[in-house]
Amino acid sequence: MTYTSVWLIIALAGMVTLTLRLSFILGQRFFKEPAWLRKFLQYVPVAVLSALIFASLFITAGRFQASWRDPRYPAALLAAWVAWKTKNIFLTIVTGMMVLWSLKALLVYLEW
Repeated sequence: MTYTSVWLIIALAGMVTLTLRLSFILGQRFFKEPAWLRKFLQYVPVAVLSALIFASLFITAGRFQASWRDPRYPAALLAAWVAWKTKNIFLTIVTGMMVLWSLKALLVYLEW
């Protein structure tokens, strides 16, 4: 593959992406989505984020792996509890990351 063809592919991919995104922005003038579609689409970000989190928790190197030594599980459980109690996404992320980093540092310190 030549240098020119690589840049041509990148430019075409960029134009296709721009066209798709722009079509939704400009299309709002001519198309009013139904209420049921708007209600359905409001759950998409939550579903995508949940799928990414659960996949990163339970799949390592392409295989299902779970170990009681993994600090991701207590961090995820505590973050889920904070999310349930506070409904605050920022506090949830900060809590989960602080617990995860603390447990990892503790495990390194103890040479688990």
